[in-house]
Amino acid sequence: MAEGHVWPLESTTRDDRLRLAAIVETPRVPRREIWFDVPIEYAGWVTDRADPFYLVARRWMMFEGIDAIVHGPVATTLRAKDGEFQRNLMSLLGLHPEREIPYRQVTLDATEVVETPAAEPEAAVAAFSGGLDSLFTIYQNVVEPQPGAWDIRAAVMVHGFDIALDDPKAWSAAVDRAGPALAEAGLPLIQIATNARELGDWLVLASSGLTAALALFGGAVGRGVVAGSDPYFRDGRYTLGVSDTLYPWLSSRSFEVVVDARSFDRPGKIRAMGRWTTALERMRVCYAPDANGVNCGVCMKCVGTWLHCRSLGVTTGAFSREPDPDTVAAKLREWDPNHPVWGPAYRHGLEQWVVWAEADGIDEPWLAVARGLLQGQPSQ
Repeated sequence: MAEGHVWPLESTTRDDRLRLAAIVETPRVPRREIWFDVPIEYAGWVTDRADPFYLVARRWMMFEGIDAIVHGPVATTLRAKDGEFQRNLMSLLGLHPEREIPYRQVTLDATEVVETPAAEPEAAVAAFSGGLDSLFTIYQNVVEPQPGAWDIRAAVMVHGFDIALDDPKAWSAAVDRAGPALAEAGLPLIQIATNARELGDWLVLASSGLTAALALFGGAVGRGVVAGSDPYFRDGRYTLGVSDTLYPWLSSRSFEVVVDARSFDRPGKIRAMGRWTTALERMRVCYAPDANGVNCGVCMKCVGTWLHCRSLGVTTGAFSREPDPDTVAAKLREWDPNHPVWGPAYRHGLEQWVVWAEADGIDEPWLAVARGLLQGQPSQ
C-alpha cells in the first residue's frame, strides 16, 4: 500500500502568473505544497498531465524509501521507464559513497496512465541558464542552425534552481545578462519560478527538476532540449543526478527530452561559438557573480572557463576582472587528476589547455603548474 501521495491542485492565477501546484504527503512530511509559476501568456502551453509533479516527487519518495501514488494523469511511457530511471540514478549514487544518502528504489504509481501527445510534437522548448552550455545549444540550433537542428520555440529559465527564490536581485541580473543574446537569436525567454528544490538534495534532483520545468509546456510542444554537459567520451559518470545519461529515462512519447551537443566539450563549444561575441561576453559561469551578474574571475568555474578561452586564443569580456596568474595557479593546484571520481575530467581539461596553449604559442606561469599536475609532480 502506498505511504506517499501527490495530489495535484487546481491551477490558480495571480497578477500575471499561473500557478500549478500539488500537495506532497509522506510519513516524514505530512503536507508540503510544491508549485511552479508560469507567465500567464503561456497558459495555453501548459500540460494537463501531472508529469512535472511525478518527476520532482520521485526523489523524495526514494529518499524516504516509500512507495507512493500520484493522484492524476501521468504519461504511460514515463511511468513505464520509472524503474530503469531509478536503477540508473542508484548506480550513479554508488559512484559517490561519500555522500552517504540513503536512497532506495521505490514504486511510484499514478491513478491514471495515459499518453496525450503535444499539439506540435516536433516543436521544442530549451532549458536555459545563460551559461556556456545553454548558449551553445541556442547557437547551433537557432543562431547558426546545423543540419538536424531542433525546432526550438522558446528558452525556459527557472528561478529557484541555481538562483534562490529569496534572491530576486541575482535573478534579475541573470535575466538582464541573458537578454541581449536571446534577442539576437530572436527567441523569447519564458521565466518560471518553482520551490521544487525544497524536496531535497539538488545534485540528485537536478535532472528530474529540469525535465519537470520543461514538461510544463507539454500542452504545446512535444520536446524539451537540454544542453549537454557530459561529452560522450566521459560517459556521464561524474555528474550524479545531472548526468546526461539520465534524460532518456525521463522522456515519454508525450514529451521527449533530448540532450544537445554531447559531441562537444566546453572548449569545443567556445571554439565553435567564437564569432558570437554577445554570448561570450555575457555568459554566466560564476559561483558568486557580483550585483550585476558579472562573473567574479576568481572562483573555480571562472578560472576554468577563462582557461578554456585563453588556451584557444578566444577573447571574452565575461569577467569583472581577468583572473591574474597567481589566482589561476592557485586554483589549478586544487585539482587532483588522480581523484577516483573527478580525476578523468580534471586530467582531460589540463591536457587540452596545455596542448592548445602550446599550439598557440602561449607561455604563461599556469602552464608549468598544469604540466606538473599531469606528470604527477608537486606543483610549486
